[in-house]
Amino acid sequence: MRSIASRLRRLENITTPERRSRVLVRYEGPGSENLPEPNEEDYYDATTVITVRFVAAKDGRPVESSV
Repeated sequence: MRSIASRLRRLENITTPERRSRVLVRYEGPGSENLPEPNEEDYYDATTVITVRFVAAKDGRPVESSV
């Protein structure tokens, strides 16, 4: 029992390294078809996910489609 307690004490004293910040950028919308898509592992490792959404534009302003 004593050896287990000493092993636990040693493990409690060991600190784990901090997780590194990792930003994931994903793209959506027309024009993003040829850009790389993140996989599941990328999402798991990411601390922040930024989504860039492409929209259709005319004269520098977004165009809303009338369907």
